[in-house]
Amino acid sequence: MPHAQSALVGAIEEVTGSYHQPLNEVYAAVFIEAIVVKVRDGQVRAHCRHAGPT
Repeated sequence: MPHAQSALVGAIEEVTGSYHQPLNEVYAAVFIEAIVVKVRDGQVRAHCRHAGPT
């Protein structure tokens, strides 16, 4: 199991190393507003319905 532990430690160090990188000036953001409803039509299905302003 030492190999698995060293692989895990290496992966954690790779992720935490990115915490110290400088931030970009602009980040894109997308907001999606919807509601998920369950519809019974012979079987129950989940449908996503737009809930934002029209």
